[in-house]
Amino acid sequence: MSLWTIDLFLASLEVVLSILILMAYLKLWRTQIGKILVTMALVFLVHGVVMIVAFSMWSMHYREYVALPSMAIALSGVVGLALLYYITKM
Repeated sequence: MSLWTIDLFLASLEVVLSILILMAYLKLWRTQIGKILVTMALVFLVHGVVMIVAFSMWSMHYREYVALPSMAIALSGVVGLALLYYITKM
């Protein structure tokens, strides 16, 4: 398994967590804070999709030395979203 595959998996996990967070916040969308939370979840969702596209394109042109720093970025995003999802479900 290459580092790029791990990057793509982490970005996909970020998209899944973003969708779960968005579904949790949709019932609040009529309130002021709900609009902010839904917008934030949509931003995370778009970020995850952009990262999937970027990692796919980078994997064709760059070697593994680029995958490791991008993996750190993707992992920090997944950890942050996982914590946010945990807080949301409390």
